[in-house]
Amino acid sequence: MASHVLSTFKVPLSICDKMDAIISKFFWNSTTDRKGIPWVRRQILHLPKGMGGLGIRSFRIFNQALLMTKAWRLKDKPLSLLTRVYNAKYNNALDWTHGIPQPRTGAKSWGWTGLSEGINLLQQGCCWKVGSGTSISVMEDRWVHPGPVICSDTVSYDTMVLLNVSDLMIQNQRRWNSPLIKSLFDRKTRLSILSLELGDSTATDFIYWPSSINGVPSAKTAYAWLMTMSQPPCSSIWRNNILLPQKFWKWLWGWDIMPKWKFFIWRICNGALAVHSTLRKRGIEISSTCHFCNLPGGTLDHLFRTCTVIQRVWMASSLGLLGSTFHPRDILHQAHVSYHLQCQLWHAPQPDNRNIFLLSTATPAPPGFHTVSLGTNNIGTSSFILQFDGAWEALTSRAGAAWGSFVFSSFQGGSASFWASSSIHVEAIACWKGILWAHASGWTTAMLHTDCQQLINLLRTPTTAPISIHWVIRNILHEARKFQWCLVCKVDRQ
Repeated sequence: MASHVLSTFKVPLSICDKMDAIISKFFWNSTTDRKGIPWVRRQILHLPKGMGGLGIRSFRIFNQALLMTKAWRLKDKPLSLLTRVYNAKYNNALDWTHGIPQPRTGAKSWGWTGLSEGINLLQQGCCWKVGSGTSISVMEDRWVHPGPVICSDTVSYDTMVLLNVSDLMIQNQRRWNSPLIKSLFDRKTRLSILSLELGDSTATDFIYWPSSINGVPSAKTAYAWLMTMSQPPCSSIWRNNILLPQKFWKWLWGWDIMPKWKFFIWRICNGALAVHSTLRKRGIEISSTCHFCNLPGGTLDHLFRTCTVIQRVWMASSLGLLGSTFHPRDILHQAHVSYHLQCQLWHAPQPDNRNIFLLSTATPAPPGFHTVSLGTNNIGTSSFILQFDGAWEALTSRAGAAWGSFVFSSFQGGSASFWASSSIHVEAIACWKGILWAHASGWTTAMLHTDCQQLINLLRTPTTAPISIHWVIRNILHEARKFQWCLVCKVDRQ
């Protein structure tokens, strides 16, 4: 089925189920003459690979994800013909930040029925980016990710429901009112709020999609969010009566091994191998005698661990796996060991290579590869070199930044402590405060040194910046334009 149909109309569930059944039969090698054995439930196949599935998308969920992306695209393009038609017919219905207006006249069209479902789902998953905070309710709107907002036991809900996010700020200083926030919210919510960045006085509140880095929903992130909403939130997944961490699946699909080996391990973790025990569960009578040791067995445990022949295989290997029970963590250990062996083989000749090649025939990076020009002129030079750096503690969200330069044979600069949401957030704030200090000191040209390559990349292409540092990246670019020449360079950490 063409993807543009799924992104335009809400496809009936009967059609989606039939399409899912056709794909499932093809995957399990079912034909008109014989029926294949579905070793795993269809719901598991439909999960993304990072959640323990195979990424075979469900037509119903994928239809909803495409409708969500279309609703977002129409909201961002108010001058398009389709947006103007929908707004004229359905009373500005695409302005859905505070609810969906009811149709003005007539019944809903088929196209609008699907689009309204996409809008409903977007409203459940979107989050507010705090600018001025005047249009965001503390309790009724979703503005702390992942949320929810949890108040202290001493605060009444009737009091909190009247507050806007702007009431939690010190407006003339454009920072959070820490004593007030500490008295209103529990510790987890308090740290999440204090780590949120704040823009300048001209910043406005807007809606963004928290599941993607740039704040814009895609079919991939919308599908993963919908699948997450259909399952209980948990950092681990039960498979084959064994609890597996979700990061296991990312490691599995990221390993540098053959795809068929990855699929084989996935089938082991999901109990999808045609061993004696699984065949008997499906009504296929077969002997439970192991073909290797001629002892009763036929389970995954016996096939991979407790069989005497298999135990000798494991003991003879270089991985050193011992024991009498099979567990997928053993597979993780095997791959981890193999990965470390590859790392050792890779790093073993590195000292000689460094002496032979790097010290003699090192090729410098192309001009401008590790730099970004932010001033009004792209060509220039400066005797003023500013260094800045930051540090961040993930558990408490506390951060610190320092900046300075050797001016007239003396080191001058400044420092600040604050809350931040990530390490790149800290580096960006350090850069911004360093630029403010340099401009206040009277410098019109400046060269900035940083050890963060990611910051260089974000300043070069600010549209790719994470939504969590949207305001501070904008502030850096705004303040840097006040210099006649301003160059940010990547330097070694030393």
